[in-house]
Amino acid sequence: MNSNLSQSAVGVAIGLDESGAATRISRYESGKYNIPLHMIERLASFYGVPLCWLFSNDPELDRIILNYFQKITSSGINLF
Repeated sequence: MNSNLSQSAVGVAIGLDESGAATRISRYESGKYNIPLHMIERLASFYGVPLCWLFSNDPELDRIILNYFQKITSSGINLF
């Protein structure tokens, strides 16, 4: 939501076929389809967040994860 990108644009960016990208992303978001781990990894890389952040449901933990991730990546360590 924060990226202001369409479902189609996100889908294409992570390697989905343009003709069905929006539908596939919608089905992942709604839980109709289970998203494969490799696609979750692509989403994390695309958004520049650690994989574990995508699984967090706690705003405080989200903040801690992102702060640590930014500290690590700013030191030159590439996590992707």
